Amino acid sequence: MVISSFLLKSNIYKAITSPLQKISEGLFRLPGVTLPVIFMSFIAGYPIGAIMTSSLLESKRISYDDAKHLMAFCINPSISFCMSFIGSYLYKSTKAGLIIYLSAIIPSLITGIVYGISKRNVLFCSDKKQNTEEVSLSAAFNEAITESTSAISLICVTVIIFSCVLNISQVLIPGRQIH
Repeated sequence: MVISSFLLKSNIYKAITSPLQKISEGLFRLPGVTLPVIFMSFIAGYPIGAIMTSSLLESKRISYDDAKHLMAFCINPSISFCMSFIGSYLYKSTKAGLIIYLSAIIPSLITGIVYGISKRNVLFCSDKKQNTEEVSLSAAFNEAITESTSAISLICVTVIIFSCVLNISQVLIPGRQIH
């Protein structure tokens, strides 16, 4: 989460995504700045895509319509969640986790592409004058850590609550072991 926030705040993403921005512009009809959001949401999962989208919208680097478009398909589970918890822990099979992961991201990709098809008349200006101020790397890193702390705390609390609910349900439903 810190890395994704740091990439956007420091504008390092420009060097990384410049050669690939035609993918987001051509395939999804979204500006090149959204490519890190798309990539991170498919790898790191929710809420990374939502947080990065919100950050781009607040800094006016994308429009409200672009944010809605991103949120239509950048809301996936992370590959680690699918492979470790769902696959290995619940189903005792990493193959099952991979199948579940793919069954989540493939429809998301299709949704993003179909949504993009409806925006075929959109033109992009690669270096459009956006409201981006140059921020020093240390300031970008500090801001990334500060913003990521609350999101990480939310995720940790959610995991703890689900763990408690799982344990309580095992006590309340004797004879039924929930893995």
